[in-house]
Amino acid sequence: MNKAETVAVYIQTHPTFVIVDSMERYHHMGATLADAVLQRGIDYKSVVAPRIKRLLAAYSQATTTSAFARVVAELGAARVLDWSEGQKPQTMTALINLLLENGVETEDELKAWLERPDNIRLLQRIKGIKDKTADYLQILVGIQTIAVDMHLFDFLAEAGVPTSNYAEAHKILRETAALIGVEPAKLDHSIWRYRSERPAKRRSAKLCQRSKFSPAL
Repeated sequence: MNKAETVAVYIQTHPTFVIVDSMERYHHMGATLADAVLQRGIDYKSVVAPRIKRLLAAYSQATTTSAFARVVAELGAARVLDWSEGQKPQTMTALINLLLENGVETEDELKAWLERPDNIRLLQRIKGIKDKTADYLQILVGIQTIAVDMHLFDFLAEAGVPTSNYAEAHKILRETAALIGVEPAKLDHSIWRYRSERPAKRRSAKLCQRSKFSPAL
């Protein structure tokens, strides 16, 4: 069996692994961009999710890039993200500016823009946006792809095909999704849920065991 087939068999014979629905779209550019910018290297449930919930409530009108840009210009990216000054607010500001320069105002327009490879390269010129964040932003707007984070790297190791290479992990998981007949983003979210919802102590032990397979993203 090749690596994707190994993972597919592991999934299909696993007693507790379940396929769950993909993430729901926000239909709110402020929330979408903030989620993409904040998630890298941060615990999602305890840190990112509450901030996105607060942003949606506080800035419900910021559904377009321009509307969100006005909020950020008035209050500052750090305050809007509920974050200290530094890289993430700077990344947010640069991302907003890039989208404004390219006339991208809505999630549907962002989806169409991201479907062009040249635009992914433009996106990744922003400091703080690499492969994982670019793929995650695509998932947020409904594009079928995989955003490989530590949970997905650890899952591949658990399934018997450890790798520290983002491109290889991405390819294996896309091929696995095709083999088991699910959308890539749905497999991505299913693995993330499976790994992130494990008991904290057990998950911590796994992270220590697999740390050499979990590169910075």
